[in-house]
Amino acid sequence: MTGAAPNAADQVSFERIQEAAALIKGAVLETPCLPAPRLSQLTGAEIYVKYENMQVTGSFKERGALVKLSSLSPDEKKPAASLPFRRATMRKGSPTTPDGSASRPPS
Repeated sequence: MTGAAPNAADQVSFERIQEAAALIKGAVLETPCLPAPRLSQLTGAEIYVKYENMQVTGSFKERGALVKLSSLSPDEKKPAASLPFRRATMRKGSPTTPDGSASRPPS
């Protein structure tokens, strides 16, 4: 794979992980990171699994979404267009659905 060098702002660092953790603290569940004996046996390495399926959303996506939404500028948070037929609002920085009904047809 070729292309431009990664942007420094896109690089993962321990400091950026700590900043993100502080940002979402209290907003998401603290999920356990537990040993995975079978995976450890299969790989020959000590493997741990983070149980993000315990989040209300059932996945790790809530963490990333909170970090991204908190990074939006005030201008990016302003509504850009309304999509009533899908019961969704498109904000400049992210699409949102107030009740999870974006995939349902209008009633």
